[in-house]
Amino acid sequence: MGFGQYLIGVVLSAVALVPILAGERALRRALAPAFSGAVAWVAGAVLAVALAVLALELVGILGLLHRFGAAAGCALIGLAAWRAGPALAARLPGAAGGACAAAQAGTPEQVGRLEGWVVLVAVGIVTAPWLAWTLFAYAHGMETVDTLWYHLPFAARFTQLGSIVHLQYFDADPVTVFYPADSELLHGLGLALFHSDFLSPLVNLGWGALALAAGWAIGRPFGRGALSLFGVLVVLATPGLVDSQPGGGYNDVVCIALLLAAAAILINARAVAGPEPGPAQLGPASALAAVAAGLALGTKFTMIVPAVLLGVGVVAVSARGQRIRPAAVWLGGLLLLGGYWYLRNWVSAGNPVPSVAIDLGPLSLPAPHVATATFTVSQYV
Repeated sequence: MGFGQYLIGVVLSAVALVPILAGERALRRALAPAFSGAVAWVAGAVLAVALAVLALELVGILGLLHRFGAAAGCALIGLAAWRAGPALAARLPGAAGGACAAAQAGTPEQVGRLEGWVVLVAVGIVTAPWLAWTLFAYAHGMETVDTLWYHLPFAARFTQLGSIVHLQYFDADPVTVFYPADSELLHGLGLALFHSDFLSPLVNLGWGALALAAGWAIGRPFGRGALSLFGVLVVLATPGLVDSQPGGGYNDVVCIALLLAAAAILINARAVAGPEPGPAQLGPASALAAVAAGLALGTKFTMIVPAVLLGVGVVAVSARGQRIRPAAVWLGGLLLLGGYWYLRNWVSAGNPVPSVAIDLGPLSLPAPHVATATFTVSQYV
């Protein structure tokens, strides 16, 4: 990549991302004004990613997913969110009023000096191999199997065609063709802006950071932010994640980060609202959790069950007779941020999840034949 291409990429990145950041800030202030510290960062990151994904899906459906189309789409969606934020806040008095007084539940947790040093050292130990693999990718190229198999080929084809409508085959069998691809869209944004995969090795470092921030935010209302952060560190330090996630296009860490983000938002929304049970205790902030769950649903098939179960839990803790709104909010988040890929599959193959042959009485949805050997959970065990 020459200096001219790099300079154009930097300028267009600013054009795309500055409005996105302004839009997420406006929406976060409207939906969760009482959030502070780690949970505010988590909510902001989720909203920024959601706005970018929506923009890229829009321009991709229109066949405009190229350098200038992607930048313009992100800018327009970001500006629309920035304008909509104050109006949304005015329509949600429950989000702004009364929440400030309850915000004491979200005040930053006091961390002792020794505990702070222990956390810093632990994060450094886990981060070191992630950084090492990222530097390896820059020195030798991204070499992990699935990155080269379909993750980045998806992103590359999106930007080459300017479209996300077409199915992409990378095997003789349709093994990967129907996978959801929210994560690959973000890689596609970098490819479009720089005409290079310059940013791709860094993407999963960002998702890892989001997972750590969400881990801290989950424990913070209980005075256990450091302890819950350690729990996430243990997961990120497992050999399977260290050897596959940093410096490539794998999306397992994406799903981990988004599920933790949804949990962190729900827990802090409940803590900020106060001790009394009821449907209003989660309030508008629960929409942010639905957005995170929707992004997870649009990233990997395996997120279908967790995303749905989280929504069932949100509805279950709501008061009887007042469960329609939280159910509608959660369903809307899943469909808006994760539904496109399943709709595309349904239109193209007659089945939203073609990997599964659905045959329930009169309902029979086709599933393409795959010759590649598959195994059941019991066989793996």
